[in-house]
Amino acid sequence: MKIRRATEADYPFMRDIYAAYVNNTTASFEYDSPTKKQFTARMKALELDFPILVADDDNKIVGYVYADKLFTREAYRWNAEISIYIAQGRTGQGIGRALETAEAAILKALGFKRIYALITTENERSIAFHRARGYRDAAYFDAQGYKFNRTLSVNWLKKELNGDEVYIKAPTRLAVFLATEDGRTRFQDILDNAFNE
Repeated sequence: MKIRRATEADYPFMRDIYAAYVNNTTASFEYDSPTKKQFTARMKALELDFPILVADDDNKIVGYVYADKLFTREAYRWNAEISIYIAQGRTGQGIGRALETAEAAILKALGFKRIYALITTENERSIAFHRARGYRDAAYFDAQGYKFNRTLSVNWLKKELNGDEVYIKAPTRLAVFLATEDGRTRFQDILDNAFNE
């Protein structure tokens, strides 16, 4: 198994993984899963700025992670929010850990200060996973959503990546980072070592 950068050809398979969470769980607050066209458009809007990674098990996509802006105002630009989804029946195999390891390392290299994860409070397994990965509680929002005939609270967790020294310049766009040989080498080294932490 390997962690690699997602391509547009992967997006429909990633969407199928996500659809199971939308349709059957409260991990996503969406009611209806996006179409493959809609999901592809979402990923293409991010792919030049943020890492979108997949776990590839013999050419089968078994999980993915991506990052996005935390908020749109410029003063927030050193923060990112990450989302991780693992295929049904493939949790507990270290896939999420490897994806988070690689995503966090790349975002750190790009110059982000911290990353956040917004998790439904009843998703105790995900909260425990993130805490084990070094995330700390940032906030709790009571009864923020309503799905499957019940109200849902959410936990906001954060992980520090860099010190205040990163504030001297904005984070580097992924496309710019990968335009240099050094950036490409660092990127690949991170992917190659994702399962070795």
